[in-house]
Amino acid sequence: MASINISDLVEPLIFRSRPEPIPGDLRPLWRIGIILLILELTSRGGKSTLGRLHVLSWAVRTGETRENLLRVIREEVSPHTLIVRIEPSLNRAIDLALGEGLVKYISGDRIQITPMGKKAVNILLEQENLLASERTFLKNIGKSTLTESIVNLMFSEGQ
Repeated sequence: MASINISDLVEPLIFRSRPEPIPGDLRPLWRIGIILLILELTSRGGKSTLGRLHVLSWAVRTGETRENLLRVIREEVSPHTLIVRIEPSLNRAIDLALGEGLVKYISGDRIQITPMGKKAVNILLEQENLLASERTFLKNIGKSTLTESIVNLMFSEGQ
């Protein structure tokens, strides 16, 4: 095996500090897309509470969390068994979506998709390869299976 002496190198070695990449599920654009898909595919009238958005945003991230939520919806396990993560990145994405006019607050903690948000989500839905697994999961959840009462049970103390 040949050895190389650093002094023999023609070009100097340069070390630069680089920013660490942000995981895809924490990126604001991914989150905004998920918010719009949740409102369009799982919410009646394109409306949802923040709690419900947090539950669905948490569930959509991995296959394991998707299956865990489906087990609660199918009443195989109690809603109290899930530990749902409240992600500050979702709140920031909601703020960005509000600023862009894609969603609006309608009362208290309820958010609704706007006509501009509807246009954006329709463009997203036209692209079959974008957020395909997330979209499939949310379509399976549908508009009536994850009720506010289930969400409230998830956030209440276990029994």
